[in-house]
Amino acid sequence: MRIFPLGVWAVSTSGETTSFLVDAGSTRLMMDVGLNPGHSLTIHSIPLTTITHVFLSHSHSDHMQGFANLVFTRDAQQRQYGPAPRLNVIACTADLGRAQSLLEIFYPERKFDIEWTAVEPGSKVGLDDFEMTFFPTEHTVPGLGAVLARNARKLLVYTSDTAPCDAVREAAEGAHLLVGECFGTQQDFGAVAKRLKHMCAEELADLAQSAGALRVMPFHMHTPYTSMDRRTDLIDTIAANFSGEILDPVPSRPIEIDLEGVGGA
Repeated sequence: MRIFPLGVWAVSTSGETTSFLVDAGSTRLMMDVGLNPGHSLTIHSIPLTTITHVFLSHSHSDHMQGFANLVFTRDAQQRQYGPAPRLNVIACTADLGRAQSLLEIFYPERKFDIEWTAVEPGSKVGLDDFEMTFFPTEHTVPGLGAVLARNARKLLVYTSDTAPCDAVREAAEGAHLLVGECFGTQQDFGAVAKRLKHMCAEELADLAQSAGALRVMPFHMHTPYTSMDRRTDLIDTIAANFSGEILDPVPSRPIEIDLEGVGGA
C-alpha cells in the first residue's frame, strides 16, 4: 500500500492544499481533494479514472473545493483511459449535500455515476481487504477523521484539521502511520491555532508518542514552513517529544506500508 501526499499546505499560496491518495491495489482512495486534484494526480501519472473512493473530512475549501473538478475531469478522462468504476463518495450527511451542491452549481446539465455513502463517528465502510472507520474531530466546523485498518491493525490514521481531543487520541492508538495536522510550532502559531482549533507540532508529538504511533507525517503546515530550514525546525520540534519516524511530506514521494509486515496475512 502506498500513500501519496498530494497536498499538505494550509493555504494555497504555499502550494496544493490538503489531499492524500491511498493506493491499495484495486482500491484508490482520495482523502480530501484540495484545490486541484487532477493536476496533483497527473504529476504522479495516475489517471483519475482509477480513483474508486473519495473521503471528504469537512467542508472547508482547502479540503473540498476541488471536488467538482475531480468528478468532471475523471468523467472526461474516460475518453482517454476507458470506463471508470462508479465513484464512492464518503462523508457526513451534511457534507455529502454540500458536495452534491457543488456538482449542481458547476455541472447542472450533467449526471455522474456516484454512490453517496453517509457516515458518522463509529461508522464502518469496507474497502476490499480494508476497513475504514470514522471519529469526530474538534474543529470550527463539524468534521471527521478516519482510520484505515486491515485485520484489526491500524495502517493509517488521518486526523484531518482538529485541535487535540480524546477522540483523536483514541483513534491514533497503535497507528502504523499517523497523518497528523501540524499548523506550526507553538512559538509561531500557538495562539491562532488554539483559536481556530488546529494542532501544533508539540501537540502532534505528544499525541503520537502517547498513542504509540510508529510513524508521523505532518500536514496542513502554514507558509513559513515552505522554507526547508524552517520545516527542519518544525520536524525537530516534533522529534523532541516523539521517538518514532517523522516523514517530511513536501517532496510528495509515495510512502510505502508493507501490508505483510504491518497488517498481517
